[in-house]
Amino acid sequence: MKEPGKKIWKTIGVVLGKAALFAAAFFLIIVLRLFLGFNDDYSTHDLSKYESYLDYPLAAREFMPALDNCGEYQEAGISRRERVQFIFGHHSVCLFLRYSEEEYARQKEQLEKRYTFYEESNGVFEDVSGSIGSYRVRMVNTGDSYSDLKEGKFIGFNDEMNAVLYMYYYDDDLDTIMNMDKTLRKYFFVPRSWRISSQRIAIYELF
Repeated sequence: MKEPGKKIWKTIGVVLGKAALFAAAFFLIIVLRLFLGFNDDYSTHDLSKYESYLDYPLAAREFMPALDNCGEYQEAGISRRERVQFIFGHHSVCLFLRYSEEEYARQKEQLEKRYTFYEESNGVFEDVSGSIGSYRVRMVNTGDSYSDLKEGKFIGFNDEMNAVLYMYYYDDDLDTIMNMDKTLRKYFFVPRSWRISSQRIAIYELF
């Protein structure tokens, strides 16, 4: 008959062994997550979350508009994209607003007067405009090309959907923009229903 003390120590050994295996597995998961990075996309039509979507990076608040200043929109949505690997990463936020035809025309005219856009490439940007779905996306020029590279500010106009996108990213490691279409796809999460009209989606789903 085994002594009670030996049985207790054996049980403790089994428990400690399982705990060590669990800790090793957890550590491996953390290391792999850091090595592989994590990619998270979020989107919602709940505008009560708009302010929280602007919590990081805080500089987004300097560009992204207050909802009260966006006119009479019919539909709205917000999205975020986060990409992190080791100490590197980039973050973005996007505001989608769809208007009536008349209100869209007013908003577009006001925005084109309010902002200055890059019209040609320079030593920092090889490409200064692009597209996402049916949007023509233009890069806002604040007068500081290097700052605009690290903190990209864009406005997209979709004449087909009467919609506007306000777009902001932060990436301190970005050195240049060679292809704007690829850059926009990399940095921004824009759900398909925000990019393509419902009529087009219906046509695509037939094939």
